[in-house]
Amino acid sequence: MCCSSRLVFSWLMGIALAGCGGETVVRDSGTGAGGQGGATAGSSSTGPGSAGGFGPADISVSSSSGGREDCTTLDQGDLRIEVVGDGSAQVLQHGCGEGRIPLLQALGGGECGDGLAARACAAPEGGAVMEVYAPRLLEPGTSDEAVVRYRAGDGVDYEARDGHVVLDELGDVGAIGKGSYSAVVVSKADGATTLSISGGFVLCRVPDAPPCP
Repeated sequence: MCCSSRLVFSWLMGIALAGCGGETVVRDSGTGAGGQGGATAGSSSTGPGSAGGFGPADISVSSSSGGREDCTTLDQGDLRIEVVGDGSAQVLQHGCGEGRIPLLQALGGGECGDGLAARACAAPEGGAVMEVYAPRLLEPGTSDEAVVRYRAGDGVDYEARDGHVVLDELGDVGAIGKGSYSAVVVSKADGATTLSISGGFVLCRVPDAPPCP
Protein backbone atom coordinates (compact mmCIF):
# COMPACT_ATOMS: atom_id res chain seq x y z
CA MET A 1 0.00 0.00 0.00
CA CYS A 2 1.14 3.53 -0.60
CA CYS A 3 0.61 4.65 2.96
CA SER A 4 0.83 2.97 6.35
CA SER A 5 -2.12 2.39 8.64
CA ARG A 6 -2.22 5.19 11.18
CA LEU A 7 -4.69 6.99 13.39
CA VAL A 8 -5.23 10.33 11.67
CA PHE A 9 -8.30 11.84 13.30
CA SER A 10 -8.85 10.29 16.72
CA TRP A 11 -11.93 12.41 17.30
CA LEU A 12 -13.73 10.99 14.24
CA MET A 13 -14.95 7.91 16.11
CA GLY A 14 -11.66 6.09 15.81
CA ILE A 15 -11.70 6.07 12.01
CA ALA A 16 -8.38 6.58 10.27
CA LEU A 17 -8.62 7.92 6.75
CA ALA A 18 -5.59 7.52 4.52
CA GLY A 19 -5.58 8.81 0.94
CA CYS A 20 -3.74 6.24 -1.14
CA GLY A 21 -3.57 6.71 -4.88
CA GLY A 22 -6.63 8.92 -4.85
CA GLU A 23 -8.70 6.38 -2.89
CA THR A 24 -9.87 6.88 0.68
CA VAL A 25 -9.17 3.87 2.86
CA VAL A 26 -11.31 3.75 5.99
CA ARG A 27 -10.09 1.72 8.93
CA ASP A 28 -12.04 1.42 12.19
CA SER A 29 -9.51 1.38 15.00
CA GLY A 30 -12.00 0.76 17.78
CA THR A 31 -11.57 3.10 20.70
CA GLY A 32 -9.34 5.52 18.86
CA ALA A 33 -6.54 4.95 21.36
CA GLY A 34 -4.53 2.58 19.21
CA GLY A 35 -2.77 2.82 15.86
CA GLN A 36 0.46 4.54 14.99
CA GLY A 37 0.88 8.12 16.05
CA GLY A 38 -2.04 8.41 18.51
CA ALA A 39 -4.28 11.45 18.63
CA THR A 40 -3.67 14.49 16.47
CA ALA A 41 -2.40 17.65 18.07
CA GLY A 42 -5.11 19.48 19.96
CA SER A 43 -7.60 16.64 19.92
CA SER A 44 -9.28 15.45 23.08
CA SER A 45 -7.91 12.28 24.62
CA THR A 46 -9.77 12.18 27.93
CA GLY A 47 -13.31 11.47 29.02
CA PRO A 48 -15.71 8.59 28.65
CA GLY A 49 -15.65 6.79 25.31
CA SER A 50 -17.45 3.61 24.36
CA ALA A 51 -15.68 0.39 23.57
CA GLY A 52 -16.90 0.71 19.99
CA GLY A 53 -15.09 3.98 19.46
CA PHE A 54 -18.22 6.12 19.35
CA GLY A 55 -17.81 8.43 22.30
CA PRO A 56 -17.02 12.05 23.07
CA ALA A 57 -13.41 11.26 23.97
CA ASP A 58 -12.72 9.80 20.55
CA ILE A 59 -14.49 12.32 18.36
CA SER A 60 -13.94 15.75 19.89
CA VAL A 61 -12.98 18.45 17.41
CA SER A 62 -9.45 19.85 17.62
CA SER A 63 -10.27 23.15 19.30
CA SER A 64 -8.78 23.83 22.72
CA SER A 65 -11.62 26.23 23.54
CA GLY A 66 -14.31 23.79 22.39
CA GLY A 67 -14.97 26.23 19.56
CA ARG A 68 -16.37 29.00 21.73
CA GLU A 69 -13.41 31.37 21.39
CA ASP A 70 -13.19 30.76 17.63
CA CYS A 71 -16.87 31.58 17.11
CA THR A 72 -17.53 34.58 19.35
CA THR A 73 -18.97 36.71 16.53
CA LEU A 74 -21.71 34.18 15.71
CA ASP A 75 -25.11 33.59 17.27
CA GLN A 76 -24.29 30.22 18.76
CA GLY A 77 -27.98 29.46 19.23
CA ASP A 78 -28.24 29.10 15.45
CA LEU A 79 -25.54 26.39 15.17
CA ARG A 80 -27.00 22.95 14.56
CA ILE A 81 -27.20 19.67 12.70
CA GLU A 82 -30.72 18.48 11.89
CA VAL A 83 -31.70 14.81 11.93
CA VAL A 84 -34.86 13.83 10.04
CA GLY A 85 -35.89 10.20 9.65
CA ASP A 86 -35.59 8.74 13.15
CA GLY A 87 -38.94 9.51 14.74
CA SER A 88 -39.60 13.18 15.37
CA ALA A 89 -37.22 15.61 13.70
CA GLN A 90 -34.27 16.53 15.91
CA VAL A 91 -32.10 19.61 16.07
CA LEU A 92 -28.71 18.88 17.66
CA GLN A 93 -27.32 22.13 19.02
CA HIS A 94 -24.73 21.08 21.59
CA GLY A 95 -21.09 20.15 21.51
CA CYS A 96 -20.11 16.65 22.61
CA GLY A 97 -18.09 15.92 25.72
CA GLU A 98 -15.48 18.66 25.99
CA GLY A 99 -16.69 20.35 22.81
CA ARG A 100 -18.89 23.30 23.74
CA ILE A 101 -20.76 23.97 20.50
CA PRO A 102 -21.46 22.07 17.26
CA LEU A 103 -18.40 22.40 15.04
CA LEU A 104 -17.10 22.11 11.49
CA GLN A 105 -13.43 21.41 10.71
CA ALA A 106 -11.20 20.83 7.71
CA LEU A 107 -9.05 17.79 8.40
CA GLY A 108 -5.87 16.17 7.25
CA GLY A 109 -3.91 16.86 4.12
CA GLY A 110 -0.46 15.57 3.30
CA GLU A 111 -0.09 11.88 2.57
CA CYS A 112 -3.40 11.02 4.20
CA GLY A 113 -5.74 13.10 2.09
CA ASP A 114 -8.12 15.73 3.37
CA GLY A 115 -11.77 16.43 3.97
CA LEU A 116 -14.39 18.23 6.01
CA ALA A 117 -16.03 16.98 9.19
CA ALA A 118 -19.13 18.10 11.10
CA ARG A 119 -20.23 17.12 14.57
CA ALA A 120 -23.07 17.86 17.00
CA CYS A 121 -24.78 16.25 19.98
CA ALA A 122 -28.22 16.48 21.55
CA ALA A 123 -26.55 17.14 24.91
CA PRO A 124 -22.97 17.44 26.21
CA GLU A 125 -23.23 13.88 27.58
CA GLY A 126 -25.73 11.30 26.36
CA GLY A 127 -28.46 11.52 23.76
CA ALA A 128 -28.17 11.55 19.99
CA VAL A 129 -24.85 12.19 18.23
CA MET A 130 -24.33 13.03 14.55
CA GLU A 131 -20.98 12.93 12.74
CA VAL A 132 -20.28 13.46 9.05
CA TYR A 133 -16.92 13.27 7.24
CA ALA A 134 -16.76 14.19 3.54
CA PRO A 135 -13.37 13.37 2.01
CA ARG A 136 -11.86 15.88 -0.43
CA LEU A 137 -14.73 18.35 0.03
CA LEU A 138 -13.08 21.62 1.04
CA GLU A 139 -15.11 24.09 -1.02
CA PRO A 140 -18.79 24.34 -1.98
CA GLY A 141 -19.82 21.25 -3.88
CA THR A 142 -21.04 17.69 -3.32
CA SER A 143 -19.70 14.36 -2.13
CA ASP A 144 -21.22 10.88 -2.47
CA GLU A 145 -18.63 9.12 -0.34
CA ALA A 146 -19.25 10.66 3.06
CA VAL A 147 -18.82 8.66 6.25
CA VAL A 148 -21.97 9.24 8.32
CA ARG A 149 -22.30 8.01 11.87
CA TYR A 150 -25.38 8.48 13.99
CA ARG A 151 -26.02 7.45 17.57
CA ALA A 152 -29.74 7.34 18.25
CA GLY A 153 -31.22 8.51 21.51
CA ASP A 154 -31.58 4.89 22.62
CA GLY A 155 -27.82 4.37 22.27
CA VAL A 156 -27.86 2.31 19.05
CA ASP A 157 -25.06 3.23 16.64
CA TYR A 158 -25.62 3.46 12.88
CA GLU A 159 -23.17 4.01 10.04
CA ALA A 160 -22.99 4.64 6.30
CA ARG A 161 -19.89 5.06 4.15
CA ASP A 162 -21.63 6.30 1.01
CA GLY A 163 -23.53 9.27 2.37
CA HIS A 164 -24.36 12.32 0.28
CA VAL A 165 -23.20 15.77 1.39
CA VAL A 166 -23.93 19.13 -0.20
CA LEU A 167 -21.70 21.97 0.99
CA ASP A 168 -23.39 25.28 0.16
CA GLU A 169 -21.09 27.66 2.01
CA LEU A 170 -17.73 27.42 3.77
CA GLY A 171 -16.43 30.52 5.49
CA ASP A 172 -13.05 31.17 7.03
CA VAL A 173 -12.18 30.05 10.55
CA GLY A 174 -14.71 31.57 12.94
CA ALA A 175 -17.35 31.91 10.21
CA ILE A 176 -20.29 29.80 9.12
CA GLY A 177 -20.37 26.63 7.07
CA LYS A 178 -23.74 25.51 5.68
CA GLY A 179 -24.97 22.46 3.86
CA SER A 180 -26.95 19.25 4.07
CA TYR A 181 -26.47 15.49 4.20
CA SER A 182 -28.44 12.33 3.54
CA ALA A 183 -27.63 8.67 4.08
CA VAL A 184 -29.11 5.24 4.66
CA VAL A 185 -27.34 4.20 7.83
CA VAL A 186 -27.12 0.60 9.04
CA SER A 187 -27.29 -0.52 12.66
CA LYS A 188 -23.93 -1.65 13.99
CA ALA A 189 -25.79 -3.82 16.52
CA ASP A 190 -27.50 -6.19 14.08
CA GLY A 191 -26.09 -5.18 10.68
CA ALA A 192 -29.59 -5.18 9.19
CA THR A 193 -31.78 -2.40 10.62
CA THR A 194 -31.57 0.76 8.53
CA LEU A 195 -32.61 4.37 8.88
CA SER A 196 -32.89 6.88 6.03
CA ILE A 197 -31.76 10.11 7.65
CA SER A 198 -31.10 13.58 6.33
CA GLY A 199 -30.88 17.16 7.45
CA GLY A 200 -29.21 20.50 7.11
CA PHE A 201 -26.33 21.93 9.11
CA VAL A 202 -25.21 25.39 10.10
CA LEU A 203 -21.91 25.22 11.96
CA CYS A 204 -18.94 27.32 13.01
CA ARG A 205 -15.63 26.49 11.37
CA VAL A 206 -12.80 26.01 13.86
CA PRO A 207 -9.06 26.01 13.01
CA ASP A 208 -8.03 23.30 10.55
CA ALA A 209 -6.43 20.13 11.83
CA PRO A 210 -2.76 19.76 10.83
CA PRO A 211 -1.83 17.46 7.92
CA CYS A 212 -0.46 14.06 8.72
CA PRO A 213 3.24 13.48 7.88
